[in-house]
Amino acid sequence: VGGVGLVTGIVGAVWAGVELGNVNRECPDACTSAGIDAAARGRTAVWMMVGGFSVGALGTGTGFYLLNRGDGEGAATNEKPENEEIAFSPLPGGFRVNYRLRW
Repeated sequence: VGGVGLVTGIVGAVWAGVELGNVNRECPDACTSAGIDAAARGRTAVWMMVGGFSVGALGTGTGFYLLNRGDGEGAATNEKPENEEIAFSPLPGGFRVNYRLRW
């Protein structure tokens, strides 16, 4: 998930750069319709970039944590959790991440 998010962010960043070049070319003093269309595509590309990098960071961080959380040495207690769960829930306009740890 983290890798896909990072690739999506990179693709969005490249796309935004291309559209910025189009806007600069089409809008030296006043924008043409092609410049306005390029600006709209550029906004979409920026949202794709931000969303991709956000999902990439969250996925990479979660994966790193899950792979490297250790066996409890150095913690206040050596007890293992009985139940651990991560849940992703869709919401209008986004999503929610729940993490629950029961001892």
